[in-house]
Amino acid sequence: MPTLGRRHFATAAAFLGILLAGVAFLILVDRIGFLAIGLAGLVVLLIAFRLEINAGHAVIDDHHGTAGVNLLARQLREQERTGAEQRPGLAAERDRRAFALYVTRTFGLALTALGFSMFFVHQV
Repeated sequence: MPTLGRRHFATAAAFLGILLAGVAFLILVDRIGFLAIGLAGLVVLLIAFRLEINAGHAVIDDHHGTAGVNLLARQLREQERTGAEQRPGLAAERDRRAFALYVTRTFGLALTALGFSMFFVHQV
């Protein structure tokens, strides 16, 4: 029987996380109605903006102390050392990330506007 590789494990974990988030979202919608849709939109926006702020670099926070700072410094040094042949690939990767974040932010804004407007129109 073959064992799962890291990539398959990560995919399965992501699928399970999305499934659990979906079930939690449905329970929230059942309990508080349209307000849950607006709150879900705010969560999507928060995640998208956090990813955009980090821009693919290490996150420096209080939990990791100087380890996060050292990791970020190492990432920035490696980015400075990239050759001219690697820069177009990195730019394309940045563009793909920016487009995905644009779509995610648009979806979050739509959820927020729809959820809160429907809440105030139909439930207040």
